[in-house]
Amino acid sequence: MEAAVMEKIIHEKDMYIRQNKEQDISKTYEQDRMYLQRIRTGDVAAILRDRERREMALPPGKSVPAPQRHVEYKVCAAITLAAYAAIEGGLDRASAYAFNDLFLQRLERCRDSAEMTQLHDEMELLFAKQVSLVRQKRSQASYVEKCKLFIEQHLGKPFTLDDIAKALHINKSHLSRRFAQESGGPIMEYTRQKRIEAAANMLKYTDQTIAAIAAMFCFPTQSHFGELFKKIMGITPLKYRSAHQIIEVGTAE
Repeated sequence: MEAAVMEKIIHEKDMYIRQNKEQDISKTYEQDRMYLQRIRTGDVAAILRDRERREMALPPGKSVPAPQRHVEYKVCAAITLAAYAAIEGGLDRASAYAFNDLFLQRLERCRDSAEMTQLHDEMELLFAKQVSLVRQKRSQASYVEKCKLFIEQHLGKPFTLDDIAKALHINKSHLSRRFAQESGGPIMEYTRQKRIEAAANMLKYTDQTIAAIAAMFCFPTQSHFGELFKKIMGITPLKYRSAHQIIEVGTAE
């Protein structure tokens, strides 16, 4: 970034802070933190309680006015952050990215701030409910299901069979046998399958480079990633992206 551009952005930031000096940044940060925490933990009850408090705090028939474009920006950011929080809470990445894209598409069709706000509330509740379901299943899961959950939550981190067994407090050999019996294949083969599926969603829903996606899901080289991707998906990563990518990159208004 050129120095002149950087200086202009910093100047605009300083002007914004001066013009909004009465804004309680610490309060805003805490509200955002709690918003993400409720989704991350699937705390549906807390969301409903907070919504009820907000409705009671407003006079009947009145709401706090805000420019429509400002509301759109905030809801757009909230959707993306909610998807990330849901993944951290245990929701599988494929579902999280799909919900993210579908809500962004619905946001584009909103006609006013009221519809955007309603969409935000629906989105927040849906993500929290999805995480809550995952957590309920986790508490009742067999060792095999817990193993699958561990894999889903660590697709972007390197791990071994020993790591999984240690996390689940189970003998490695016993876990391997049970997993193969219930799932029909080895644990690490299942892991590679899930990483390829997650990578496919990244190719579809983001503009990250193929090399970056390969590294993100712990493949040692782009060529190794490409070979395994084609073996599992029947097509190369580049051809898959060309056929399935749905995000619009660099679209002008």
